[in-house]
Amino acid sequence: MTGVLLDDEGTIVIEDWDRDLEAWRKIEGEDDGACFVVDGLDAISDAAEGVLTIHFSYPVNDEDLATTFALQRVNLTLNSASSDGHWSQQKQNRLSQVLFEGAKRIHPVLAAPNSVVFTFGRRYDKRNLPEAAVYQFRRS
Repeated sequence: MTGVLLDDEGTIVIEDWDRDLEAWRKIEGEDDGACFVVDGLDAISDAAEGVLTIHFSYPVNDEDLATTFALQRVNLTLNSASSDGHWSQQKQNRLSQVLFEGAKRIHPVLAAPNSVVFTFGRRYDKRNLPEAAVYQFRRS
């Protein structure tokens, strides 16, 4: 939600917590070219609502989704999912371009580091894209 509020019309330096260094670090690595594998896009293309799961750093748990949503789902799974694969701003910007196509209202579910979620929020344009519902996940 913070990314949506700040939008993408200005320059923002994004940092994330590096668990190995135990310090904040700028998002400035090389783009590794990893892409999303898309599954279920046909099922949601004409739906009023749908769930968009983004498996960036680890898989989204199907059991957790089943307790919350009874909607068609599009799965975007990074072909090289890793908890340490988010250090390129170019990669985050490129991957965020595939978001928000299809249904009139989407429920995005992201399994990703904070900087990725923030970048995807900044790329969401509420004037031209489907309505998005925002949630905070809490296990159980």
